[in-house]
Amino acid sequence: MSAKNQESNNSSLNLLQVKSSNKIIDEFLKSISANWKGVQFIYHPKVSSLCGDEIVDLNSSENNLGLIEIKFGDEVLSNEAKALIKNAVKVLAVLLENRKKIEGLTSNNRKLEQSLSDQDSKLEEVDLLKTTFIANVSHEIRTPLNGILGFSELLKKKDISPDKRIAYADIIFNNGQQLLNIITDVIDLSKISAGQLNLEEKQVFLKQLLEHLHFIFLNELKKSEKANINLKIIQPIENVDIIILADGTRLKQILQYLLSNAVKFTHSGEISFGFKTETNKVVFQVNDTGIGIDPKHKKLVFEHFRQSNESISREYGGTGLGLAISKKLVELMGGKIWFESELNLGSSFYFSLPLKRSVQDTIQSDTSPQKKRLTTFKNKKLLVVEDDPSSFQLIKAILEETGIQITHADNGLDAVKMCLSLKPDLVFMDIQLPKMNGYDAVRNIRINQPDLLIIAITANAFEEDRQRCLAIGCNDYYSKPVSKDLLVSLLYKYININNL
Repeated sequence: MSAKNQESNNSSLNLLQVKSSNKIIDEFLKSISANWKGVQFIYHPKVSSLCGDEIVDLNSSENNLGLIEIKFGDEVLSNEAKALIKNAVKVLAVLLENRKKIEGLTSNNRKLEQSLSDQDSKLEEVDLLKTTFIANVSHEIRTPLNGILGFSELLKKKDISPDKRIAYADIIFNNGQQLLNIITDVIDLSKISAGQLNLEEKQVFLKQLLEHLHFIFLNELKKSEKANINLKIIQPIENVDIIILADGTRLKQILQYLLSNAVKFTHSGEISFGFKTETNKVVFQVNDTGIGIDPKHKKLVFEHFRQSNESISREYGGTGLGLAISKKLVELMGGKIWFESELNLGSSFYFSLPLKRSVQDTIQSDTSPQKKRLTTFKNKKLLVVEDDPSSFQLIKAILEETGIQITHADNGLDAVKMCLSLKPDLVFMDIQLPKMNGYDAVRNIRINQPDLLIIAITANAFEEDRQRCLAIGCNDYYSKPVSKDLLVSLLYKYININNL
């Protein structure tokens, strides 16, 4: 083949840049026709009935591109020349097939690059959100800690008046509660993300729950200097209390998140909340006349680590976890949550739960421990196993007025020995202990005292910690911090006072 022919055939490779396969074939055939005078190339697209030595099949395993018929005419060509011409045409089939593969690889490569670019953008956004979240949480933790430490220092002053002492103590308590709420939010989010949050279905008295929340948030409005806001319950149609089966603790938690947001973002007007029952579900709602939510931020409301507007955290505070946790809790309970809002006009949040009614003739009253005689336990013995001196002092100070005899062990090894020698009526067992941890201590106690009442009271707050404590033989489990009402209630629940 001449140099001219070689150049022409090489240049035909560039025709593969043309998008249409038919056009590529036409241009290729014109190119090689110019080099062999008298030779005719006829393209038969999608035809498979032709046969003969002068037929070149362009088909491959992936493409059906038709046939090329070669007519040599009257020109005398050697067999080598004819073979060369047919091989040149066969090259076309290979080139077309490879073109398809290259285009496919190029397309997949572009998609992969775009996907990686999108993932990088998302990772950068998540990193930024987490950084912002950590900064917010750090600020939210340090703020109440500042109040706790500062006013604790002021309480040490000898010349402080009784009124100031009470006021400072209230500030310390409120800041401590705020700090506890932040920690609880972070732990709940971790539990939900890890799939370790278990629900406990019990009877929930809905009207009673609403009245309880009304009392709490009336005080919250007063503390926030927003007593001018009207807080009202949307009364259900039924005249009697509705009793449903649900996780009452989590239901209350969701309503508290929504009401806390309503109080935070409402400066005047009204906040209302309530529920209504439908055929197979109960729908709760919380309405406010607050600042509302900008439409462009509505998609962010239920996202982790975000508030509807990042500037919200700077102006109003908060970690931005409340609504994200609420959404997860509602979904875990088999319901859904949504909202309606107009900027500067207010918001209405709704969530529905499956309606599981509980039939009960009468509502049993829960007598508060404070109303009972607190000297009933003077002949009973309590062993508190706690390595933190301040935690023990707190339990002792709370229960001193009950008259119960309190003994202290600051490690698991001593606890096992003291249970045998003292034979207490009840044991409060911490888990993270020196010498012998609480788990091993309970196992050893159970060898000789299988019926001794042991309650785990620990800072290990995850569901797996609760399950482990119950599995090794604890009668009950509570995570720290514990309240006065809880500790006194535990005495009434577990210690038999009928024989006193």
